[in-house]
Amino acid sequence: MAAWIGGEIMRYVVFPHRVKIEKNTFKTYGIIVVDKFLPVRIMKDISTDYKIICKLVKKLNNGKVEFVHIDDIIEDFIIENV
Repeated sequence: MAAWIGGEIMRYVVFPHRVKIEKNTFKTYGIIVVDKFLPVRIMKDISTDYKIICKLVKKLNNGKVEFVHIDDIIEDFIIENV
C-alpha cells in the first residue's frame, strides 16, 4: 500500500542509521518518504526500536497518510513512545 499525494503515489520506508555520540555508536531508525523510486525526504533518528518504526511505517502506508501531515504524525509518535 502507499499514500496518494497530489495524484502521485508516495510510500514510507524504514531507514536504518548509525549515530556516534562520543565513543558510543547507536543504531537508530527513521523514515524515508519515497515518490515512485526517488527519496523525497529522509527523517533520521526517530527511534532505536526497529519494531515500533516498522509498525509506524505500516500504518502510514496502509492509511495513505498525506505527506503534509508527516511532521505532526512523527511528533505525536515520539511523544507517545518516550
